[in-house]
Amino acid sequence: MLRLKEKDLSVLVDWWQSLDGDRRSRARLRRATSLDDILLQEAFFRFLSYRMEVNGKQIGLGAEWSQADNLHAAALICGLLARVKGRSTDTIKSEQLNNNKDGLEKKEKQATFAAQLAMPGKGERPLMNELRFQRLQKSHDLEEFFLQMCRAIDLLSGIVHLESLIEDTLHWHQEHYYGADKNPRRRLAVRWATDYFSTLNHFKLA
Repeated sequence: MLRLKEKDLSVLVDWWQSLDGDRRSRARLRRATSLDDILLQEAFFRFLSYRMEVNGKQIGLGAEWSQADNLHAAALICGLLARVKGRSTDTIKSEQLNNNKDGLEKKEKQATFAAQLAMPGKGERPLMNELRFQRLQKSHDLEEFFLQMCRAIDLLSGIVHLESLIEDTLHWHQEHYYGADKNPRRRLAVRWATDYFSTLNHFKLA
């Protein structure tokens, strides 16, 4: 099972930024239509061996990323990140309980990947409609999930909440192979539905 560490997240973000100087690899990864396409590319092996400098030391992804059982998860992350053009700064306001007598206060928080999909596009409709969102939620296998996620990123014009994309992709892979948590609140589908529909309702009521 591939678990995301804080160090891994830093390396992944740095690798994504490095693609600005390696447009050839980025273009090839973006043309991939399957995970096998990614697995067979030189750019993927450079992704696995990528190093960044922190406090004078070279750090990279953990060895578990190159293990056979985790290669498809790594290819998912590599392929999806290559399609990202920029980091989202979208925020949404939500009501949260506070300690004052009025009980509620509005706070701004950064929109997650799933929340972004429900934000208004042209004609005030969500960037991803409910039917497409349900298709994404019900992806049956890795290849279908990869293609649905590619479409989702394209609908966002490539501007996404990077950390959320990485964490949720690995969460999906974990649930697909090892099963979902018994606690519904810890399941990705429930969290995505919560983020999507709460954002959808927020803009309908705004």
